[in-house]
Amino acid sequence: MTTAKVNVDPQGAIILSPHSDDAALSLGGMLCKKLIEGPISLITIFGRTNYLQKSAFQNDDESVTTLRKSEDLSFAKSVGVKLHYLDFPEASLRYGSSFEKVFADKIQTDDCI
Repeated sequence: MTTAKVNVDPQGAIILSPHSDDAALSLGGMLCKKLIEGPISLITIFGRTNYLQKSAFQNDDESVTTLRKSEDLSFAKSVGVKLHYLDFPEASLRYGSSFEKVFADKIQTDDCI
């Protein structure tokens, strides 16, 4: 089992972001308006990625991860939160980069709505 330790301010808020840009997309407006008082720690859990929105899955996860981390850092600085970036690989790096591989043993694709 892989573990990670993150030091956060015990008096502050913690935002868990499963992937890069999830917090920016879901909470960006609230963070820009400073609706949360005190220090905020943003923790991106699945920090290792090979996915780009404009071109889907890539072979080089290191360069994609570097780019996505840079985007998260830029966002964190712009809204005044402290970013913690964990190195856990997202599903496409653990199981393969197709729906069938990621969910093969979880559901039947013809059961999806």
